[in-house]
Amino acid sequence: MTFEFFKKTGKIKTFESMEEWEEFEKDCCKLPSLDPFINSPLKKSHIKKGIADAIKFDSKWEYAFYLYMKDNGHIVKKNQKEIFFFYINEKGKQGKFYPDFEVDSTFAEVKGQWNKNDLLKQEQCPFVIFYSAPEIEPMIKELNKTRPGWQENYLSF
Repeated sequence: MTFEFFKKTGKIKTFESMEEWEEFEKDCCKLPSLDPFINSPLKKSHIKKGIADAIKFDSKWEYAFYLYMKDNGHIVKKNQKEIFFFYINEKGKQGKFYPDFEVDSTFAEVKGQWNKNDLLKQEQCPFVIFYSAPEIEPMIKELNKTRPGWQENYLSF
């Protein structure tokens, strides 16, 4: 039921239980394409991996974050698997978390979609700042004003 609501509206309603979340997650994994996500906050164009400024990004949102931080005087570096933190994943095992960026000696993670392990990473690594749609969308609007055509530099693969 939650998945049908999402497909129709592009919005996720509050989950009543963990079982409801898991059912929604399973339904999403069965999708043959990302077409149902077109009207959601996470647009298909935002999740394509790509390259810009000779740096690999996991999404256009990451690239937007990178440009916005640079344009606003921050020292920003894409983490290329050099820095990681240990956390306990949903299966109770130790995992490695590689935040997306180092910004002015702090760490940042850009999220378009959240899963259970992301929530655990956020909980266990409070020194990493997580950015998602509410924080990234204003950055994109600002880039559209100050850097018209900025997205043209992003080559998807």
